[in-house]
Amino acid sequence: MRGILRPFPERSIPMTELWLALDCGGTKTRILLADPVGNVIYRELGGPSSPLYIDPKPYARALRDMLRRVRKQAEKTGGRVSTACMAGPQEPRLVRAVLKEVFGRIACTSIGEGETALAVFGLRTGVAVVAGTGSACSVMREGRLLRSCGGLGPQFGDDGSAYWIGREAMSAALRAEEKRAPRTALTKRLLAYLKIDDGRRITSLYGRNGYLFPPTVAAFAREVFEAAREGDPAAQRVCSAAGRALGRLAVETFRGSGLRTRPVPVALTGGAFHGGGLITTSLRRVLREDGAGFRVYPPEPEPIEGILNAMRMRGERGELGRTGAEEADVP
Repeated sequence: MRGILRPFPERSIPMTELWLALDCGGTKTRILLADPVGNVIYRELGGPSSPLYIDPKPYARALRDMLRRVRKQAEKTGGRVSTACMAGPQEPRLVRAVLKEVFGRIACTSIGEGETALAVFGLRTGVAVVAGTGSACSVMREGRLLRSCGGLGPQFGDDGSAYWIGREAMSAALRAEEKRAPRTALTKRLLAYLKIDDGRRITSLYGRNGYLFPPTVAAFAREVFEAAREGDPAAQRVCSAAGRALGRLAVETFRGSGLRTRPVPVALTGGAFHGGGLITTSLRRVLREDGAGFRVYPPEPEPIEGILNAMRMRGERGELGRTGAEEADVP
C-alpha cells in the first residue's frame, strides 16, 4: 500500500478478537481479516457489490462463500470475528444479513468512501477524491461531512472515473476503426478485450437496457493506461481529460464546503488512480491553478487498509460498534 498507516499505541488485545474490513465497490468486493492492530491475516477478492450491477441472490451466494472462507481462516488462528466495517456502494442490509448468517451477531458498521480515503493517511479533515467505477468527492472536517459532489452514476456523472475512461477510450477506438478519427492502438486492444473481430459487433454484447455492463467498461481502463504508457496519443488524451475532470470535481466541491484548513489535504483513492501520473499530472495542474493551497497525498488505488485505519481511529474515540439495527432476509 502506498498510503501511510497511522501508528497507534501498543495495547493489550484479546487473542480472539478479529476485525473484518469490506470494500464493496462497483467492480470488486475486497475483504480483509485483521487484528485490531492492523496485521492482515487473510484477503478475499470477489466481483461487483453495487446494487446497480448485481442480482441479489447470486451476490448473496458469492458473498456467503467468501465470508465462509474468511471464517475458516479466523478459526485456524484461534480467533473470532467481533467487528465488521463496510465501505462502498453496497446493499448494507443484505451484507449485514449475510454477515449475521456466517458469523452470528457481531458489531457491524458502515463508513463513507471519503472517510476511508482520508483514513488511509490517518486524516479526519480534508478533501477525498474517490474514482473507481464511479467518481465522487467529499470534504470532511474532523470526521464530519461538510459537502459532497458527484457519485451520480454512469448516465449523469462519474466524470474521470474508470468507467468514464473506459467509455471515452472505447468511443475513440470505434471512431478510429470507422476512419472518423486518427488510428489508435486502442482499437486493437478493444477488439481483443471484448473478443470480437469487428468493432460494430460491440452492440451484440449490450444488455437488455442497451448498455455494455458498466464494470466491463470500467475494467477496460487498465488497457487504456497500458496504451498511454506506450505512447498512444488517443489514450493519453483520455487519461489527461480524466485527471482534469477529477481536479475540477475536487475544486468545485471544496469551494462550497467552508473548510478553512490550510494547506488543504487531498486524498486520491480508487482504481482510476492505477493510471498514476497519467491521471494525477493534469489533476494536480488544475489544483495548482486554483491557488487554494492543496496538499495532494500519493494516490492509493486500493484503499481497503483505510477501512482498518478508520476502525482503529473510531475505536480510539469510542465510536466503533454496532450502528443500525436493520436486518434483511438473505435471498
